Amino acid sequence: MSHDRSTTIGLESVPVLSSQSNYFDWKLAIENYLLIHGCLGIIEGTDVEPYRQPTIARTVRAGSVVPTAEETITHTSLDSDDEERWESWRKRKLRAQGAIMSKVERGLLIDLRSLRTAYEMWTFLATDMQLQTPKHRTDVERKLRMLMLKSNPTDTEMTQHLQKFNLLWLEAEESGCKFSADTCALWFLDSLPRSDFKVMRSLYINLPTSLKTWAELRRLYQVKVADRARLITPTMSAQINNTSAVSRPSNDYLLADRRSTNLG
Repeated sequence: MSHDRSTTIGLESVPVLSSQSNYFDWKLAIENYLLIHGCLGIIEGTDVEPYRQPTIARTVRAGSVVPTAEETITHTSLDSDDEERWESWRKRKLRAQGAIMSKVERGLLIDLRSLRTAYEMWTFLATDMQLQTPKHRTDVERKLRMLMLKSNPTDTEMTQHLQKFNLLWLEAEESGCKFSADTCALWFLDSLPRSDFKVMRSLYINLPTSLKTWAELRRLYQVKVADRARLITPTMSAQINNTSAVSRPSNDYLLADRRSTNLG
């Protein structure tokens, strides 16, 4: 049997959903996959089956059969153009259902098999995984507040740090946390070693209020990343890692420092 190479490669990047612990990573990956293939509206409930009356109870899986004249909104049979449009929707629906069902553990698959649409599957998993709970919000906020970049970082480590922060921030928003953009900027500044980012901190803190945004802080940080990439050679990077392993203060000290000082 032949396979769509792009689909196979795309699904390989999606982790298998096992529990709430990896639901956010799974959700982010499969949303990106479905977006690339034009199927995101299927799971969001906006790309619905064309022509079929929504009030008619469904007895078979969505996309299994073409709507009959009695089932269509106009009470007429579909012509060739209508059938072509319906078939295009069916392919998107099958891709969405197939992606979801092939990327969950067997225990979850048993629950999904009784559902007739990809939208129902998506909604069931969102409800079952319960990201928006006080406990999860507390956990993700704790991770954000404890995330810290080590002293003397390489440009690669700086880039990875920003990516980790962004992912945690997105997870916090998904869980229902209501943090402002100002809080985002301040927490990110708080995660950086003061000795290495003294100038950048000063530049940001002294900006006019209208320019003191998360986007501007990211820009300043990316400039710092680029500067570090130009200055640090692979040999210097290895030396920095060896030195920082000995000289870096403990997390307890850093956390105490963060609690006892302000941005100044």
